[in-house]
Amino acid sequence: MVAQVFHFLLLLVLLRIFAYRPLLRVLDDRKRLVADQVEAAERDREAAGLLRQRREEILAEAREQAGLIVAHAESEARERAEGILSQAEGAARELKARTIAEIEQERADTQADIRGELTELVVLGTQRLIGKVIDNADHERLVAESLREVGRK
Repeated sequence: MVAQVFHFLLLLVLLRIFAYRPLLRVLDDRKRLVADQVEAAERDREAAGLLRQRREEILAEAREQAGLIVAHAESEARERAEGILSQAEGAARELKARTIAEIEQERADTQADIRGELTELVVLGTQRLIGKVIDNADHERLVAESLREVGRK
């Protein structure tokens, strides 16, 4: 029995030297590796949080810049539209003035043509009624009377 106790104690010493110590070293190494990985994961999580925060800041800044760009574009478009409208109004006023001038000119030309024809008709009508040729003084008097008559009507 002493031999068995001796062999058992010897086995415990040998196991402790050759099995337990390397096994404990492996477990300690594994424990350190897990602790390092947990630490790295925490650092990565913090870095991801910082990156997320930075991304939100960048997005907010981009939204603000986009809003400014849109506001500027709207302002520019409004100014261009107002410029185009004012040009169109100016062109319309100019066209209206030209058209009115042309109409007035045509009216004056038409009135002159009508007066000339009326004068000829008065002279012919008078000559037929009276049966004689009218001199210049009578002619001018008759034309003036006829024009006054036509002007009243």
